[in-house]
Amino acid sequence: MGNKFITPPLSGEVITRDIDRYNYNSQFVLDDVCSFIIKNPENMGVKDWMWLHAYNAENALVHVM
Repeated sequence: MGNKFITPPLSGEVITRDIDRYNYNSQFVLDDVCSFIIKNPENMGVKDWMWLHAYNAENALVHVM
């Protein structure tokens, strides 16, 4: 599936992660959890901002911690 760690570039480039529900080998089951860990870019400063936009989740609950 890919890496669960996501480190966006400091340039502000938008990155996305998709899970192909038709070709994904380990299909999700009831009460399953899929987690990604979003890490700050190394050169991110104290006053820099990082935005997360989660959308297009079907039949799922999305929690951000």
